Amino acid sequence: MKIKEMKQLGDWISKRDAMEFLNYKTTQMNQFLKDHASSLRVSRIGQRLFITLSSLIKVIELNELK
Repeated sequence: MKIKEMKQLGDWISKRDAMEFLNYKTTQMNQFLKDHASSLRVSRIGQRLFITLSSLIKVIELNELK
């Protein structure tokens, strides 16, 4: 398995890095953003979208199977 280092600025990662981590295509990621809009912290600068890593981890933890 190839491991890629994520580029991040503080707690922020790009949408593209989040897509790579989740192994999602554009349509899947857009639906993920809609489904979890209340839990994800998102910032848009121009056409670039950034997500906080901590909010992404929170969404994953909230959907943990027990």
